[in-house]
Amino acid sequence: VSDRRDGPYSAAVEIVYEVQSSTIKVLYALRQDDPMLHAQIEADWFQRGTLADGIPNLRFAIPTALREAVASYEIPFGAIERRTDQDQEVPALRWAMLRGTTGNGPAALALLNDCKHGHALTGATLRLNLIRSAYEPDPLPEIGHHTIRLALLPALDLTVADATRAAQAFEH
Repeated sequence: VSDRRDGPYSAAVEIVYEVQSSTIKVLYALRQDDPMLHAQIEADWFQRGTLADGIPNLRFAIPTALREAVASYEIPFGAIERRTDQDQEVPALRWAMLRGTTGNGPAALALLNDCKHGHALTGATLRLNLIRSAYEPDPLPEIGHHTIRLALLPALDLTVADATRAAQAFEH
């Protein structure tokens, strides 16, 4: 933990990760009267993909204790539930919702984002692809500074329309 911020209406923790030659700062914040956990990611990304080494990939992973987890994703003009093979990335717009059960009954969460679209569900872990440094045709496609905003929202009673409204409000 590199920084902690407490105030009368919010609390935040900033964590700094160093991954090879890149630096990623994640600010997690809770705000009064806001059910979401906000995450702002500032990445100075310098990873380069090569034919020999493969393609570096930065993902945001949310491990859960859900059983029988099923994901729904926002698509143009609606949403779709997708059951996928392990580690298969699927496209989505501004949100992905994960539903399942725990020892206490049904549970769900929604992952909102402002600019990323590649999601994957492996078991009960939902992931969002943040940065992927392919090497062809552009040898330096993602090099530089990235700002990505995410939020986790309790979603047990959330409808598709509610998730879409929440994502639109979050994005704006």
